[in-house]
Amino acid sequence: MTSIDMKKLAGYALIFGPIIALTSYFIQPGGVLGIGGTADPTISEEVIKILSENSALGIISAMTVMIGLLTIFSGYVYLSNSMEGGSGYAVAKLGIVINAFGIFGFCIGSSMGLGIASGVITDNVVPDILWAVSTGATTAFGLGGMLIWIGLSSRDEYNKNISLTVVVASAVVFIAPFISAFGPENTRLVNSITGICFFVITLASINVGRILSK
Repeated sequence: MTSIDMKKLAGYALIFGPIIALTSYFIQPGGVLGIGGTADPTISEEVIKILSENSALGIISAMTVMIGLLTIFSGYVYLSNSMEGGSGYAVAKLGIVINAFGIFGFCIGSSMGLGIASGVITDNVVPDILWAVSTGATTAFGLGGMLIWIGLSSRDEYNKNISLTVVVASAVVFIAPFISAFGPENTRLVNSITGICFFVITLASINVGRILSK
């Protein structure tokens, strides 16, 4: 295991990281699939109630989404570094920095959700902070991802059409939080839209991961 090729390891990170993160995103209590019921992310009492009533799933999904996101990020870092000296490197490197803030924000939000599900956090203000952090993190994740995939679209070793499709999906992820920021009542709709975009990004990441792991 310690002698595994770095390129292959990055490939596996881009295959399994997105799968873990996306699955966790969809199965979280009160999330896109409505497992355990539905909750308005902008109403603290509803968020606390549904996470408390589905604490086991809330804890597991919060932990695994962080694992998945950090795994994705490690793969993206290798991917951008491998482009050094060639086309797309500068824009992808900028994207990595911005993407890092998005993933860091998601991890903070997941940690808050973990605290609520565990029963440690009971203050009604925390879900409101979680919503604000997640909204900002989504914007950064979308912008960073857009730049990374713009860089990849200029490379001959990766499918340009797939890369450009992810650029569009990432642009939607970047723009969508503005809708919920100006109209918090649209948050659940925005989460569904970004969930579809995350699915597209996951499929593309797996494709790149397969190329790297060969």
